[in-house]
Amino acid sequence: MAVDGIEVVQYQIEYPTLNLKEQKENEKAFDYGMLYCYTKECEKGFKVKKVGKITRKGTKFTYEVIKDKVDFEQYKVLLNKMIDDFNAKHGAKLKATC
Repeated sequence: MAVDGIEVVQYQIEYPTLNLKEQKENEKAFDYGMLYCYTKECEKGFKVKKVGKITRKGTKFTYEVIKDKVDFEQYKVLLNKMIDDFNAKHGAKLKATC
């Protein structure tokens, strides 16, 4: 992503709703939120590089640029595995659309 010679290669977002309390009290919603965080920035050309420790204040995600088509395909494999794991754990029927 570039604007007038400035290129964003990495950034961090903290999601306050993905916190220890939510993880304990509503595991399915928490797991769904984690999936959401892995997929939402993909449309903008970014993937999750690192997930920080889950705390009372939330969870920090560091995103980095998807480098090329091979990188994107590898990320899709990871996302599909995460979706399969979510479906098996929670008896859901989520499908990937990317």
